[in-house]
Amino acid sequence: MRRLFLLTCAIGMVAAACGAPPLLAQPVAPPSIDPSTIPVPDLSFTLNPATLRNLDKYVYFHRDGTDFATAFADIRECDAFAREVGFYIGGSPFTGALTGVAVDAIFGSAERRRIRRANMRVCMRFKEYRIYGLPEAIWERFNFEEGNQRVPEAERERMLRVQARIASGPRPTLGEVSR
Repeated sequence: MRRLFLLTCAIGMVAAACGAPPLLAQPVAPPSIDPSTIPVPDLSFTLNPATLRNLDKYVYFHRDGTDFATAFADIRECDAFAREVGFYIGGSPFTGALTGVAVDAIFGSAERRRIRRANMRVCMRFKEYRIYGLPEAIWERFNFEEGNQRVPEAERERMLRVQARIASGPRPTLGEVSR
């Protein structure tokens, strides 16, 4: 048992030295922000066949009766769970590192984006938020996708604040995703 504890501590220290967030980080209280100062893009759109095709891909969240601080804390927590996602390509030990790098360059970015979106949905649904879809052009105004590159922290926080304002604002009337 002591060895397991020491191994866990060593892993935590190595991760911290590499700049990784703590494995069991305590939620950080959201800063005091006046939600009315956060600009929200116009979320209105018309349903058409092109919009319906991607309605479940580009989503945002909303929960009735939720204040901004709670929504912000929930979205930040789910973002922390969903960021820096890894995946296993598979294959034999003879595949080689060069092949793995090539496969990751081709498929890795898209797969990390897909997994991040799925993790955000699972986490926010667990917190009882409803999921609404948008056309990609509107979604991109206040969301980000991380594939092979990270979003700068300041930009990430700005977008998470907008997402929290929307999540705690008036209930959307269009685009609820049932699954």
